[in-house]
Amino acid sequence: MLNHPAEEGPDLIPARMLNEVVYCPRLYYLEHVLGEWDDNAETVHGKRVHRRVDARSDALPESEALPSEGRLHARSVTVSSMKEGIIAKTDLIEVEGGEVVPVDYKRGAAPDAKYVPHGAWPADRVQIGAQALALRDSGYRCDRGSVYYAATKTRVPVELTDELVAEVRGAGRWPRRGVWRRLQSRRRRFWRAPSVRAVPWLASACRTRPTRFGRPPRRRRKRT
Repeated sequence: MLNHPAEEGPDLIPARMLNEVVYCPRLYYLEHVLGEWDDNAETVHGKRVHRRVDARSDALPESEALPSEGRLHARSVTVSSMKEGIIAKTDLIEVEGGEVVPVDYKRGAAPDAKYVPHGAWPADRVQIGAQALALRDSGYRCDRGSVYYAATKTRVPVELTDELVAEVRGAGRWPRRGVWRRLQSRRRRFWRAPSVRAVPWLASACRTRPTRFGRPPRRRRKRT
């Protein structure tokens, strides 16, 4: 029965961390390097959504013991992969016909498939892809996952393609290199952290363009 990772290590990267790296590297830097975090209305609501999902924890049978017929559900199962260097706590795992499908719950709304490829946010695709990779490396047959958006009550299927596997591995590139562990020892405030010139990709990946000291530039008034 699988309800805890078979192997754990200090270098395993949580799937949730990969989500934050893709969504906004600056947010990842603030939360995991500087240790700065404060809940807002959205994060509180998200915790409520996951609290209902995580209310019960089940064990997932080993891959050899999965039923070939019928359906099975397991909640709050932690899986890991030493090969991929990731660890994840799944919200829900559905088993049908010997195949496992991880389902990740999100409080927000699903994007419009006309404007966002595949109908799911890129950060959410990477997170569910990491869960699927961990399950596959644990010996399960897993070729897809799903993201459930609570605001629109929409379930979006996500296929574990070679492209998605490359995105998952690419998202873990910076944490795995140990960049953030070196920065964490300094524990400075963000505007005293290494300049954007030292981390050039940080500026281009965020919605708010930081200056050298990490503060947004001031808007100049137009002369009349």
